[in-house]
Amino acid sequence: MAAIPTVRRVLSFVGGIRPPATMNLRNACASSINEKVTDLTILFQSNGGLLDEGFALYGFLRALPLKLTMHAISAVESIATIVFLAADHRFATAQSHFMLHPFTWPFAAQDYEMRNIAQISASLAMHGAKFEDVLKQRTSLSDEAIKDLKMFEKQTLFTPALAKEKGIIQDVKDASIPAGTTFFNVHY
Repeated sequence: MAAIPTVRRVLSFVGGIRPPATMNLRNACASSINEKVTDLTILFQSNGGLLDEGFALYGFLRALPLKLTMHAISAVESIATIVFLAADHRFATAQSHFMLHPFTWPFAAQDYEMRNIAQISASLAMHGAKFEDVLKQRTSLSDEAIKDLKMFEKQTLFTPALAKEKGIIQDVKDASIPAGTTFFNVHY
């Protein structure tokens, strides 16, 4: 049986974890699958966004039937960290960083009843538990390490060196787009 040839593609995603940017990223990934790409690298920067959208994108990226590499090229913050962790192969440039912080809820300019606030609080706690589960599964951070860092009580920054030590990335290196590789910029 003949070996399947490696078909590489590089995408650049710089944006928030919210539609339409995330829809465009999913479409670019779907096109890659349809075009028989076997090795996909995403040059990634995001200051975060919507929790539900981030977890949905994480699940989508984990389902891709190809080798997925994420390369942090600047800030990867908040829920974008979960999206980044979807890849089995993860790298960061020396100029990048990772940031986690307590979750917030964007209240609209309308009144909320107490039951709504209780539901929002329960939702944020559920998202926090899911966030911790992904960190434990996809990094070398243990329950104790997560608790010691107090990531959900205060802002926590990871330099590339610390991100490597904690298993968020495998290495610190410059991003590259090999000659002859198909490249797409994913935008809003």
